[in-house]
Amino acid sequence: MERGSLNETLDHGIIALDEEYISQEILNKLRDKHDKTLKILNGYIKYLQRSKG
Repeated sequence: MERGSLNETLDHGIIALDEEYISQEILNKLRDKHDKTLKILNGYIKYLQRSKG
């Protein structure tokens, strides 16, 4: 669920760029934050899965 919401945020950024509400620079910053957040989230999910066992 969380990853879906994160990806949805990026999708909204892409649409905002297409509609010329934001610049490519802002989308690039959003994409960088998205990628970093996704790595952290995936690591946390793996940690939780390992701690169950």
